[in-house]
Amino acid sequence: MERTCDRRTMLQMTGLTALTIPLASGGTAAASVSPRAPGAAQRACGSVVFTDGFKAGTFDQWSERTIDGNGSMTIVPSPTDSAAKVARFSIPNDGVSFRSEVARKQFTYGRYRYTVSHFIPEDWVPYKYETIVSQWHGYNIDGVNFNPPIALSVHGAPEPKWMVRIFRMTYDSDGTPVPVETRYLPPAPIRYGAWNDWVFDITWSTSSSDGLVVATHNGSEVLRAKGENNYHQQDSPYFQMGVYRSTWRPGNTEPTGGPDVVVYHRGVSITDLRECV
Repeated sequence: MERTCDRRTMLQMTGLTALTIPLASGGTAAASVSPRAPGAAQRACGSVVFTDGFKAGTFDQWSERTIDGNGSMTIVPSPTDSAAKVARFSIPNDGVSFRSEVARKQFTYGRYRYTVSHFIPEDWVPYKYETIVSQWHGYNIDGVNFNPPIALSVHGAPEPKWMVRIFRMTYDSDGTPVPVETRYLPPAPIRYGAWNDWVFDITWSTSSSDGLVVATHNGSEVLRAKGENNYHQQDSPYFQMGVYRSTWRPGNTEPTGGPDVVVYHRGVSITDLRECV
């Protein structure tokens, strides 16, 4: 069960568009954002704790593999280099399929750098809602599966844009959890028929300290968001990637019979930066 938004407050910020959205009745609050010039250097430090270049031809390194419906996940030659291996995720528009993803369970709270590249085919069909390609997911709260605290998606029609969603948790007067969402539209073009190289440097917030999300696209910094960025559960969010359309869950009213949704992924790594200054 995932909650949906019911009202929005728009904030315009330099270089970014942010929307703060409560997912149930309650107040709104904007995340603190301090945009910085593109291309800011990142200090080379930390230790790589996970990497997958898909050379082995399997997904055995991943903690979980999930296909809801009739989708697929395969290791195939890269669409730009037949000698290289990449992951291909696909879901058909058949009324029952909505997810094809792998997950790597997270480590401890702290600061981590995630790198992943997404290849969006040239024949991509614009879709009015989001298609998540990478996300950092939390855990159920009282049996409710809330939205991922951080998600990267291709969003909108007729001109799709990259969208990053960051959630924090608030509570009603009766203690009911109410996630609040801030949406960002990074000033980064979607490169069709080419690789979109993303780096997310994430410092997870805690109940006593703000977090920080810094994202670069093809080498240019396009997002810097300070504040709460997860639900402060016992375990920190874990990384997932593939293709996911929540609006395609069974029972939706979207027309079926269109082309499959296909996204390729390569160059996945997770670096522990907790010892970096």
